[in-house]
Amino acid sequence: MGCNQTAHLGLVKALSDRTPRIDAYAAETCDTAYIDMHYYAAKAPGLALATTPWYGALRLAGLAVDRAPRASSWPEGMLELPRRATWQVSVFGATLAALLLLLLVRSAAARIVPGYGAASAVLLGIGSLVLPFSTLFFAHVLAATLGFAAFWLLLRDRRSADSSRPVVVAAGVLAGLAIVAEFPLGIVAIALAAYGGLERLAPYAVGAVVGVLPLAAFNTWAFGSPLDLSYENAVIEPGSSGHDVVGANDEGLFGLTLPSLRSAGELLASDKGLLVLTPLAAAGVGGLIALLRGTARREATLALGVSAAFLLYNSSYYLPFGGWVPGPRFLIAALPFVALGIAAALRAAPLTTAVLAAPSVLSMVGATLAEPLAEPGSGVGLWLDRWRGASFTSTLVTEAGGGNGWSAATPVLVLLVAALGLAAWSLPSVVLTRRDLVLALVAFGTWVVLAHAAPDLLELDRAVDQVTGLAAVVALLAVAVLAWLAAARVGPAAAAGVLLLALLLAPGVSSHSKWALLVVLASGAIVGLSLTRMAART
Repeated sequence: MGCNQTAHLGLVKALSDRTPRIDAYAAETCDTAYIDMHYYAAKAPGLALATTPWYGALRLAGLAVDRAPRASSWPEGMLELPRRATWQVSVFGATLAALLLLLLVRSAAARIVPGYGAASAVLLGIGSLVLPFSTLFFAHVLAATLGFAAFWLLLRDRRSADSSRPVVVAAGVLAGLAIVAEFPLGIVAIALAAYGGLERLAPYAVGAVVGVLPLAAFNTWAFGSPLDLSYENAVIEPGSSGHDVVGANDEGLFGLTLPSLRSAGELLASDKGLLVLTPLAAAGVGGLIALLRGTARREATLALGVSAAFLLYNSSYYLPFGGWVPGPRFLIAALPFVALGIAAALRAAPLTTAVLAAPSVLSMVGATLAEPLAEPGSGVGLWLDRWRGASFTSTLVTEAGGGNGWSAATPVLVLLVAALGLAAWSLPSVVLTRRDLVLALVAFGTWVVLAHAAPDLLELDRAVDQVTGLAAVVALLAVAVLAWLAAARVGPAAAAGVLLLALLLAPGVSSHSKWALLVVLASGAIVGLSLTRMAART
């Protein structure tokens, strides 16, 4: 189950015991803080605060897994927990939040790109990190839901005839609550203050202050000060004492230092990078750029700004991926904003969007059913092995005694396919164009090259302590953008130079970073020259 889930669960159980301290449950997690001889969950308290009433109901019904661990230390205490211990709370704290998020995305996207809201919401829910994290007791989906709900209210207010002060205040409250669930949602809160404009700033700020009051109250209760946080004195190594080594977030400001280009490259293009596992995100960014030329340019600017800010923040963190994960989990809060661009991409280039959605859906469904929490250095290979061995994560079929084979996975797959079918059915009539076909070929081809070569190049850099591979990956991303632009704006001839990137698929080429960089630069030069010449002619 991992320390993140059990840390949140430990706090839920502690709150049910009317204490902010998880002393009784510290052996179940390694995500702890040791302060004044007591243990606390090294997490923002929002997810636990929201889930505690649900957990109380489970206790009253006699269903909750609420006993203290028999083992006195981690990981033995965590291994005692049955799978249903986190599942029964994630159903409320993550799955329900994910469903609400998809409804919000459907509504917002439909306002910006009429007719495409449902499809963009389904693709977000099935082809992004929202899917695996809707099954895990992490705070990311709940925080993303609260942050996007604040945007949804402001969007409605901005597009109504008269501004409503209560609606703006409510948006501020939701933005504040998002921070209580996950501290980095302050990025969204600040961005929404700018989006709302000066005329809404005062009521929005009042609401935001009200929204963060639960955090101040919890900190005062737990630590005696509203400004103290549970990330202080976070444990690095529990050891035999439970707090052998502390100071996990001591570097910089709670683990944040200067942004790292290498970390950004890893977040986007490593074996668990966002663009490698879910290229649908690239279509969403392209759609947002297209929206800059229309009436939704303010919303597109907000979404692009939030996405860039989260990438910048995440690349500044000392642990960019945050442990055993199916992808860059700290970027999840930006994904519903990217989904607005998915709606625009579906309208402008449906075939291209579908081509990029296919591997995204396959990877996220594959990870979710094969158990998404994979250790660093493993991921797609581990998930494929589990699929080949028909060894899936637990589902309701498993709980009913049906095992972890195909019988457990099939009902989930049927429902996911049904969702995709309904999403396709909801779309307006689709007209395929020659330009869309060319763009789809270029987009899919550059993704295949990126997924094959970039992880090797970044891993080679790590092994030999160089930057040539990173330079090749950055250049490859730039050439991909240039080729997409050429295919979309000018035509296939302008993007023909991208064919040179096929050399990176040859055995051994991506293991030689200097040759790979040379190939990418040559391809970029050809595409850039063709694009310049053809643009001059037109």
